[in-house]
Order: sequence, then structure tokens, then C-alpha cells
Amino acid sequence: MPSGYKWQRLPAGALGHSVNPATIRWNEHRASVNPLETALERARANQGNRLKQCRDFVRRYNEYQVLEDETKAQMDQEMIMDKIEVLEQEGGAILADWRRYY
Repeated sequence: MPSGYKWQRLPAGALGHSVNPATIRWNEHRASVNPLETALERARANQGNRLKQCRDFVRRYNEYQVLEDETKAQMDQEMIMDKIEVLEQEGGAILADWRRYY
């Protein structure tokens, strides 16, 4: 089954294509995934972005800066666990939609 959408190669290099072999392989892989994998990858990427935004937001505060390293690591781990839980819920919703339509 073809992907729900096609990824275009990232523009780079003299010919307008990526010159990085790893990027070329990744783009070719993204172009061949099925719609279910595409939806799951999109959800995973969104949660990764949200986690980074949360970490950046917290690190701006002076109260966070003065905490001990162990406390910072514990807070980061709690944020990660929260995002993993949300990702599992989103994955379940995506699979339920997939089963309903396919």
C-alpha cells in the first residue's frame, strides 16, 4: 500500500538533492511507508517536539537552574514518562481509527 503522502528529498547540494547518504536513505524510507506507519511516526515526532518544548520552557526559570542535578534529572524523567503515556494513548487512538477504516 503506498504512503498517504510522499516526502520530497531535502534540498541540499549542487543538484538540489541531499548529498548525505543517511538522509537519502531516510527520505526513501519515508516515501515507502504505509499510512498507518506514517500516522504513528507523525504522532511520535509530535510528542518528541512537545517534550523538547516542555524542557526548554522549564529550563528558562531560575528556580529550575538552582536545583540539584538529581532533582533536574528526576523532573526530566517525569516529563518523559508523561509524554510516553500520551504517545501510547495517541497510538491506541490511531490503531482504533485504522481498524475502523481498513
